[in-house]
Amino acid sequence: MINGVIDRQGKEWKIEQAIENSVEIGFPKSFIRAAVRFGQRDWSGKAHPTDIINCPRQAALKYTTDYPIILDRTVDAMIGTSMHRFFENGENSYANVRVSNELITGEMDLLEIVNGEGIIYDFKVVKSFPVKKALGFYKEDEPILDEDGNVVLLKSGPRKGEVKTRSVTKQDLAHRDVVTYTRQLNMYRYLFETGDDIEPNVLQKSYIIEGLIVMQLLKEAGRTAAQNGIIHSSYAVPIPIVSNKNVATFIQDRAVPINDFMRGGELPGIPDCPQDVWEGRLCRDYCPVKDFCAKYGNNQYL
Repeated sequence: MINGVIDRQGKEWKIEQAIENSVEIGFPKSFIRAAVRFGQRDWSGKAHPTDIINCPRQAALKYTTDYPIILDRTVDAMIGTSMHRFFENGENSYANVRVSNELITGEMDLLEIVNGEGIIYDFKVVKSFPVKKALGFYKEDEPILDEDGNVVLLKSGPRKGEVKTRSVTKQDLAHRDVVTYTRQLNMYRYLFETGDDIEPNVLQKSYIIEGLIVMQLLKEAGRTAAQNGIIHSSYAVPIPIVSNKNVATFIQDRAVPINDFMRGGELPGIPDCPQDVWEGRLCRDYCPVKDFCAKYGNNQYL
């Protein structure tokens, strides 16, 4: 449960104290209240897809321990979620579709039916770096050529005589990193196609989901974004469809430990794959319950 907030200077405040001192903190009272409401997710009886994408232990501890949130880190997600209010259910368009089965429950941002086939959209407010990763942009040094097409050499300095190069942004789909997006959207697809509950109930499972798309909404522009090859304010990132068998296995491995823990079982472990916890950075720098995790032990990153 969220029991406090952390301001830009790193000072921790109890929620009511923060609201009373909102001018000093630099956030309006309404923003603080909204950040707490937004960040708080009460246990619904089942794990959520975002609980299991990276670290199930973090999700389990957030449900059962008191911890503060960093106000600055709530901004992106709050902006992204606020997009949902602009979506309306219309002909072949369904917003905030809730799907679930016996192990997990979640809500997809938008489902649209195009030519009888379903497309799931998820909206993310991001900086240019996640866009760069998702689209496969990367930097590569290439030699500089003169007007005659000859390689230019450095004329001075410790590298005199070496080939002069420049950094060039290139794109290769083999460099794409969409693991997190792939997990989340495929869970929504799997739950829609095989789950036991869909809201709004006017939707029919007879629709086959043929497309998964993450809409990345860029919150920065200018030189930094351009250096990463990013020139637009938004990008539609296609996400690969994974077999139902693999999705079911992933849900079983990640959701069951959380559900069992919430019923009195053991705390879930840390994922075996270092990439799931960002080589330990998620644990050290971004986990709001890392102190509780460290007390339980069995976390090589803390």
